[in-house]
Amino acid sequence: MRVGGPHGTHGPSADTPAGECGVKDQVSRAGAPFTGKLRRGSHMDLTFTGRGLPVSEEIREHAQHKLSRLERLEPRTVRIDLEFVAEHHPSPDGLKMIKAALKIPRKTFRARAEADDVRTALDHVAEKLERQIRDHHGKRLRGWRRGVPFPRGSAPPPVDATDE
Repeated sequence: MRVGGPHGTHGPSADTPAGECGVKDQVSRAGAPFTGKLRRGSHMDLTFTGRGLPVSEEIREHAQHKLSRLERLEPRTVRIDLEFVAEHHPSPDGLKMIKAALKIPRKTFRARAEADDVRTALDHVAEKLERQIRDHHGKRLRGWRRGVPFPRGSAPPPVDATDE
């Protein structure tokens, strides 16, 4: 990366690649691993952003493994954004924070966790997102059961005279 240009060193020059990241931030994308089943529209994007923290290949693989379970719970998952954040004033044993956003059509689930290491924080985030998805499915089913559970055009179930 060349810093500066014909007019001084005020910033990156025009020939810096558009996708290049700065020193503090590291952003990358990965698709979900192929599970062997082909479903229409079953592609989940996984976005990793490191803020003051490098995102290694080992962390990416661990995240893909942990979060693939969420895609099985909610097959409409379009994208999961993960943000790995280190403390502003890090100590040798500083806390690592992970923020996650799981996006499905018309809904976004968010979770955040802090821990001493990235793997533990990632495990906590995955548990929180899984709980939110399970709660959301329960709400959807309760709403469906309260609504009209019988198909259109069919008669409602008969009302028993003893119930009144």
